[in-house]
Amino acid sequence: MPLAIALVAISSTACSTPSLITGSNAHLAPDQVAFVVNHALSSNPGSTITPIDLASQKAGRPVNTGNYPSIKAFSALDPSALAFSPNGKRLYVTNFGADTVSALSARTGKLTRSFKVGLEPDAIAISPSGHTGWVADFGAQALTPINLATGAAGEPVPVGSEPRALALTPNGAEVLCANFASGTVSIVNTVSRKLLATVAVGLEPTAIAITPNDSEALVADFGANVVTVVNLSTNRVSGTVALAGNPTDIVIAPGVSGAQGTVAGHGPATRSGRLAPDSNSAIAYVTAGASITPISISSDTAGIAINIVYPAEALAISNAGTVADVALQGGAVVEVDLLTGKLGHLIHVGGIPTAIAVAAPH
Repeated sequence: MPLAIALVAISSTACSTPSLITGSNAHLAPDQVAFVVNHALSSNPGSTITPIDLASQKAGRPVNTGNYPSIKAFSALDPSALAFSPNGKRLYVTNFGADTVSALSARTGKLTRSFKVGLEPDAIAISPSGHTGWVADFGAQALTPINLATGAAGEPVPVGSEPRALALTPNGAEVLCANFASGTVSIVNTVSRKLLATVAVGLEPTAIAITPNDSEALVADFGANVVTVVNLSTNRVSGTVALAGNPTDIVIAPGVSGAQGTVAGHGPATRSGRLAPDSNSAIAYVTAGASITPISISSDTAGIAINIVYPAEALAISNAGTVADVALQGGAVVEVDLLTGKLGHLIHVGGIPTAIAVAAPH
């Protein structure tokens, strides 16, 4: 199952291409570098993440996320999710098989430190200040806050069963957790570190995204083939959006100018009829089966799905909201032009890539 994807801002002074990527593209723009988790099944778990040069569409050499503790039953770290620090200098990776979070240099891939967290960490979100990491401990039914400066873990906050996706509100005041087995979303105050509300959503929520104005959370319910919309003013479900397949991930793209035409009931669109982001309304993109479905945030309606041929696990948005970089179940990544639906060639990364992150410029 996939995890929520981190799409964070990175300053121009912190956007050097990882040295793991070599060749003519020695200095790429911030949103031309992606990292992919090489997660795998427990019978053959992985221990690496792979950098991708999005300009040349080539994978760099894999990075080991840490030293594996001998007390564990399996033989690898089993990385499961990743997120950038707000300044783009650090990459944080949850190691499901080691009960740790690894901090790595986003430029060199060097392991800088490791944090002990709860049982089977499966998702991570970094506060806007960069001071705190929130970790969903899948096996402990809790969220663990981490002081990223000292490495100290705070008191775990109990949530629902099998927490597997996180999203922070843009103002950083609340962290939302999708609980896969409970069919709920837990809303936690990041200052008091207290549970504020538990909202029943659809079956098997597996990913979550929050609108830029903090007004709604969109929850991808894998077992219900829907996206559930939660009003964050009332902490109640305000609607659902039906999908043709099981959703595995959801990301909200920033608005950009230049959308052409409209589709009745579907918000802004390109001439091809697909939704396109504009300056007034962000768009959510959902992976479901072998497709990406756009959802208009302003109307909570789905646009025309883009066929990507291969079953998808996760996605990240780059190039000012016009390109999706999609992690595929078959061990590859493909770039998708969200305005035309055109696919790039497959970039093979190995394992089962359940998470992907792209560093986005301010």
